[in-house]
Amino acid sequence: MKYLSLFLILQIIFSNVTFAAPQYTSTLVPTPAPTPTPRKERLSPAAVGWGNLIVPGLGATLSDQPLLGLTEAGLEIGSFYGGTLLADEGRFKIDGSVVIPENGNTGKAITATILQQFGLKYHFYNTFYHYQQAVLENEVNGYEDKNPQPIYRGTWKDMLLAPFKWDNLSSPWTWPIVLGASTYLVFDYAHSGIKRRTSGLSSGDQILYGSSELIAIPFGSSFGEDPLFRGFIQREVYGMTNSLPVAIATQSALFSLLHSDHITSLGVGLYFGIEADQLKGDLGPMMAAHFWINVVIGLLDYWTLKHSLGRDAPFNPPVNAQIQIPF
Repeated sequence: MKYLSLFLILQIIFSNVTFAAPQYTSTLVPTPAPTPTPRKERLSPAAVGWGNLIVPGLGATLSDQPLLGLTEAGLEIGSFYGGTLLADEGRFKIDGSVVIPENGNTGKAITATILQQFGLKYHFYNTFYHYQQAVLENEVNGYEDKNPQPIYRGTWKDMLLAPFKWDNLSSPWTWPIVLGASTYLVFDYAHSGIKRRTSGLSSGDQILYGSSELIAIPFGSSFGEDPLFRGFIQREVYGMTNSLPVAIATQSALFSLLHSDHITSLGVGLYFGIEADQLKGDLGPMMAAHFWINVVIGLLDYWTLKHSLGRDAPFNPPVNAQIQIPF
């Protein structure tokens, strides 16, 4: 009997036993159901894209990656304004705001150009990237089905390698415009005058200038400008207005205003805008064309510099011409 009493006492203590004579029943405390994890609210792609374009690093911050946002903002702002501190600037242009002196040492000015190109075009890429990720996250709820232009799904590697992929180079949207533009540019170079520099440049400055014209500017145009203007701005305006002409005209006008040669850049923006629509948002062929045209322009600029120093250069145009402006 005493063992039974002890057993009942232990049950009361550990099992919350209640008695109902002449027998007892055990009332078990139910295990509470796990609290469901709150569903993360999906971000508006437009808010991410426009927000990051205006405030560097905001796209990553809105995506719960504040450290990444700070890193991106630091690199973008630091590089761009680091270039600003090194040299004099003219009107803001995305193809180069730094004033390259016609005579004397150009090392600081060219370094400043490269820094600005990196900071600005990296910002353009980040704006598109965070916008792209927000679009892909919103696909599950059908929100993006309303946009007539499919989102470009390429990674940063795809963008860097786009100018070298055969599928892009062999596209009828790529090689004809590269061939046609190159023919015109070489003809114009060969029949224009070049202004002679009164002071020479060191070999280091010449190499730096060639790197800027043949690497920094071409990669910046394909890696940064095309995703921003055709992959983001044109797509967003198209989705808001449901008008392809308005979307193409908007991005082309902005593209033109932010370049040195407004007329040429406007034509390029219109062509690439139509291409983005016809290729269902694929930016690869466009990046390839943009890259190689700017490589040709950079090569002609480099030859122009060499000839202005009194050295031999292909086609050797007469002394007195303007240097070509990349777009």
